[in-house]
Amino acid sequence: MTAPQLSMIEQIRKHAQEVQEELPEASWEDHIYTLAVRLLNTTFGKDWLEHHVLASDDKSPFFRNLNAAAGDDSFHRARVVDLAETILNLQKVPGVIDVLREMKLGHIEDRFAELEVGKMLALAGTKFNYVTPSGLRGSSYDLEIATPAGVVCADVKCKVESNLTPSGGAIVTTLKGARTQLPDDQMGAFFLKFPQSWAPDGDIKPLIPMLEQAAGEFLRATRRVVAVVMYFNFVLPIAGGLGVYNVYRQVPNSRHKFGTGEVFVLPPDHQPFMAPRPDWIRLAEVCKLAPPISPST
Repeated sequence: MTAPQLSMIEQIRKHAQEVQEELPEASWEDHIYTLAVRLLNTTFGKDWLEHHVLASDDKSPFFRNLNAAAGDDSFHRARVVDLAETILNLQKVPGVIDVLREMKLGHIEDRFAELEVGKMLALAGTKFNYVTPSGLRGSSYDLEIATPAGVVCADVKCKVESNLTPSGGAIVTTLKGARTQLPDDQMGAFFLKFPQSWAPDGDIKPLIPMLEQAAGEFLRATRRVVAVVMYFNFVLPIAGGLGVYNVYRQVPNSRHKFGTGEVFVLPPDHQPFMAPRPDWIRLAEVCKLAPPISPST
């Protein structure tokens, strides 16, 4: 008789229990991190894990391996856990396999930015799917997003973490250079990610005038783009530990050519760094809810 197939959450809890059994003296935080590492190993393989996540060099600065090697691994751990959770929760989104395939090839920051946008959309309850860019003019974008006004073709741009200086001019240049990646006969949007170094304390208010001015300058020169979303991924102290959350500023284009009214690709009043949806799987909660370890006999 075939054994009943475990649900996804049951499988994750089983893995969490195995981690607890193998590391009975480790802390709850260590269990969470170890579970995340195992999930990434399942997704990308041992070689990728050792090269990008477990290495003690700076070949993958996104994971802050040098900080971890120097004894400060909190940022590193937060990034690893967040990536594992995001992949876990987005695994049923159409097209995500292509994003993960590119990440496995070493395109870490730009592909993670696409996963982050997916996370924001999922937390907002917005339906979307990933698209494999064709590389051709007018059809080289990353996502298709369902909005009340219709489907929006969206592209994600990432300012890598080595880009330390905020620049409105650089924002406009990036958007102008990418405009023709979007189709001319369908609604388009851009998600533009900025590094935490632009707002180290998590406060983007001083940057908002510059961000909105740059987005407005770009949008005044195009009618195919209905919105620009500029966002930050922050890793900052929260409740005695480190939390990972996104803060964004969305600028709609009132001059777009696809009818009347502004089109929002994310709810204007939604804040993705607030409480996650009830169905969003958190590894911390999974490790808390894993079945207790039976005493050895």
